[in-house]
Amino acid sequence: MTETPPGTPLPDPLYELLPPIFRMADIPQGYPLLALCKVFDHVREEIGDSIRELEDAWFIQTCPLQLIPYIAAQLGLEVAQPVRPEHRALVADALGFRRRKGIAAAIPRRVRDGSGWYSLYAPGTTTPFATWPLPDAEPQPLADTTSAPAPTQPDDPPVDPTGESVGLLRVWRLPSFAMTSVTPFGASTPHLYHFNPLGLTQPLYNLANTPLEWVAAPPVTALPVKLTTAMLAADLAQYNRVWTTPGTGPGSSMLYGSERGLVIRYKQTSTSDWTTLGADGVRAMPLGTDSVQPPAPDYPLLQGGAINLQSVTAQTTTLNMNYGDAHAVLAIDVPAAPSMSQLLALLQQAIASCTVTPGTQVTEADVRALICGVLGNALLIVPTVPTASLSLLPAPGSQDPLLLTGSARTGIAAATLPLDQHLLDVVNGAAPGTVMTFTAPTKKVLNLNLPFSTPVTTPAEAEAAFAAKLTNCFVTLVGDRVVIVAPASTQTPMAPTPPAWELGLVPAATIDPEQGLFSWPSAWGGPAALSVDYGIAMPGAIGGIGLRPALPTPANAVTLYDAGNTGWIVNQLSLWESNPKPFTVLVLQSSATRYINAQKIAPPPGDKLWVVSAAGSQALLNVSNPTSFSLTGPSSGTLGSFGMSGILFQGAIWLNGGNLELNLLDMTLLPPSGSAI
Repeated sequence: MTETPPGTPLPDPLYELLPPIFRMADIPQGYPLLALCKVFDHVREEIGDSIRELEDAWFIQTCPLQLIPYIAAQLGLEVAQPVRPEHRALVADALGFRRRKGIAAAIPRRVRDGSGWYSLYAPGTTTPFATWPLPDAEPQPLADTTSAPAPTQPDDPPVDPTGESVGLLRVWRLPSFAMTSVTPFGASTPHLYHFNPLGLTQPLYNLANTPLEWVAAPPVTALPVKLTTAMLAADLAQYNRVWTTPGTGPGSSMLYGSERGLVIRYKQTSTSDWTTLGADGVRAMPLGTDSVQPPAPDYPLLQGGAINLQSVTAQTTTLNMNYGDAHAVLAIDVPAAPSMSQLLALLQQAIASCTVTPGTQVTEADVRALICGVLGNALLIVPTVPTASLSLLPAPGSQDPLLLTGSARTGIAAATLPLDQHLLDVVNGAAPGTVMTFTAPTKKVLNLNLPFSTPVTTPAEAEAAFAAKLTNCFVTLVGDRVVIVAPASTQTPMAPTPPAWELGLVPAATIDPEQGLFSWPSAWGGPAALSVDYGIAMPGAIGGIGLRPALPTPANAVTLYDAGNTGWIVNQLSLWESNPKPFTVLVLQSSATRYINAQKIAPPPGDKLWVVSAAGSQALLNVSNPTSFSLTGPSSGTLGSFGMSGILFQGAIWLNGGNLELNLLDMTLLPPSGSAI
């Protein structure tokens, strides 16, 4: 390999084609022939570039903007002037539809573009609206015209006269929209929150995430349908069957997680970072009604103080009991230096014979059904109506040697989920040598060897088996749930085992998607802050669906268009503020997000300012700092007017008075990021 001497001109394509004798003669003369060839080569490159540009002009993806109307004309489309970048996508989509004309995959895309509604094609009737999980669709065989037709079943797909099965096109008019970083609204019930920041009982919808070309029976994640408790429970159960060790699985299940648009985040302290609650920290259960029990394991009870038996003197104590909306009076003759078993028997007898004033929430039978127990030197009362508050107060002039008032506290016990046959099978089906580990709300780490010596077939048998294993705990049966009251402990909590999670003995946030509620477990302690993401459904007219009617603008209105530049709206608002026109319309092209800082708008008397999204667009206007958009009208004279149309607006709108007319048309209002609306 030889090196080119310094100062030697670089080779030129045309120059290299000349005979060597001419190139040799060109060297001693200082390469004048090479310089001439470079001039010719520059012209050759320009001709080559033009030829390559002609090749680009054949394709909608690469052609110049001015050629888009000519390609559109071949498809029967008319492109408005001036031609804009978004017209390229419009023509490309139409071209894609033409290429797919006659196949089922093109139908949902055409419906989606034409109406804005979600649409999915399935070749059969095996696409139930809200079933989890959804099966795959099987292509239907052609009808056999040589034999007698088979009887038609109710679930058979329709068949056209040609003998081919007719597919189903499923269309949803209510698309789902994402609500992100919303501060939930605390309900009147402790530890219960509404997803909706206004405290509305609003069902949650999943956010569809299936490709438009999907032609099989779509999974539930593909449809913007209302989430049901059964769907979410089955999804989380499947997740925990696959990822048996907490913290080892992915952040999202099929329906829950930051990648799915349904997630709960929290701050442990006001200065700590946001923590995302994973799929292994939530479960699905009904919430929000008096008849629904609190989610496992948060079962309330009344726990008395530690009694010094030797110091108790003989006396009669009278206690007033408030249990929900019922009232009772307990009269107990306490002997001197009693045993705990004596005090327990006296308390049970007093409840069985007391005078009761029943209520509508708590009946006399509910009062008689109160469960009494002993844990160490403390008495316990476990309610059978866990949603009703329970408290005791000594009557005037009476003492409380049982310590069920004063130092008594409302505690939280560990409780299983209702023991149905599935959960009984979980206990019985544990492999020999299985150690079920969980932590009671008192931080007591409990280890329980499974399976039991004999299989348990009823909740009562399960209660007896738990009590035989947990000899230092108070174990009782409330309905079909086993309630476990453990002593306080300083042991380090351990990672729970899968049986404990399935039984409900592990604290978890409980979500009721049908009510739009979630419950934060008492065993975790109250967080400093909560934030939620979720999907909600809105009417089909919201979200850029279809063409909007034109604004009634006068002929002399000033209409300005942007091209998707995020800073354009900020500049135009500032220009209008300094030099307002009688009627100005700012049109936001495409559905890009525009960020504006704190903005103060004061329309002069009689002037109007409108911010609108172009047809087929749904721009998001985000007030990012400090999330406030202030409007002030003139103090006198004709009304000033400000309006928005077809905008997704995220922020706070402050109306500061004055003669102001505010118009919001076809709007979706989102709360400021990370705060209540």
